[in-house]
Amino acid sequence: MIHRTFSLKTLAFLFAIPFAFVNCMTAAQKPNIVMLLADDHSAADMSVYGAADIPTPYLDAMASRGMVFERAFVNSPSCAPSRATLFTGLYPAKNGAEANHSKPHQSAKRLPAYLKELGYEVVSFGKVSHYAHVTEQGFDRAENYSYHDHEGVQASIEFLRQRKGDKPLALFFGTGERQVPGTC
Repeated sequence: MIHRTFSLKTLAFLFAIPFAFVNCMTAAQKPNIVMLLADDHSAADMSVYGAADIPTPYLDAMASRGMVFERAFVNSPSCAPSRATLFTGLYPAKNGAEANHSKPHQSAKRLPAYLKELGYEVVSFGKVSHYAHVTEQGFDRAENYSYHDHEGVQASIEFLRQRKGDKPLALFFGTGERQVPGTC
């Protein structure tokens, strides 16, 4: 498991470093990316960060094979501004999404666009952006983003089972579910 420390202020820079290297790789060499976004979830809710009262074995297994951010923070405690910051790399005051439920400026380039330039197929299931705002983020596919649509888990599993593309995959998945059906 790789541990990292960063602030959202440096998010754009952190994305630029690996993407510069990834840009030189062939499609077969580029790593797949999975971004999980959860509502009302913090480090105190995961055993990988030391929480003893809530076991999270699947997240622990993913963390052991990837990166764990130990000092991450967002620039807003609100849903839409924090997600807009993730996708634009800009503070809410700069990207236009200061108020909750607001959108970033149309002119702000989004993370899916950068990933597509690097040859990725970029898909979204569940609440990744603020509900229907996800359709404006530039994903190749965005599903199950309506209010409390809990079918995203199964839809993403089916997508992965049926996927035949040869491009590297960047899968964004968001949920407010407290427990994913069929798991512990």
